[in-house]
Amino acid sequence: MITQEGHKEKISIFLIDSPAYSVVLGLPWLVCHNPTVSWPQRALTGWSRECSGRCLGVSVGATTVESPDQVSTVRIPPEYADLALAFCKKKATQLPPHRRGDCAIDLLVDAAYPRSHVYPLSQAETEAMETYVSESLRQGYIQPSISPISSSFFFVKKKDGGLCPCVDY
Repeated sequence: MITQEGHKEKISIFLIDSPAYSVVLGLPWLVCHNPTVSWPQRALTGWSRECSGRCLGVSVGATTVESPDQVSTVRIPPEYADLALAFCKKKATQLPPHRRGDCAIDLLVDAAYPRSHVYPLSQAETEAMETYVSESLRQGYIQPSISPISSSFFFVKKKDGGLCPCVDY
């Protein structure tokens, strides 16, 4: 929710660490709201009549983010600011849309299949793997397979002591 002088608006935003800009509103937003801008003060000082009628009572000075879990808090170096979407947690938890090039891999009937390695897992790792697989199935990242081939699965410890799942395709 952004608010300024009675103007309220709920918007979705991407937070980026930009040394050059404190906020980027974009041309579509500026055309829609047609605010009065004080360029020396670098501030919005008023709203068009149309915007006041449309947005007044719905309330850019004080900004709050209502869903911090969806916004990446990674500090992005300025030279990579244009890649901020790559660091967005919400985008990272979504699969890309299906495309024309999506296809199944048809295996040869009598072919010799490669063997995967079996890595021993501790009880905690086994439980973490089961949680990872069930969560990935629920989210649609993976689906049950009829393939005669399996992939190796193991964990690497993170700096914070957590487990990072690794699937050896």
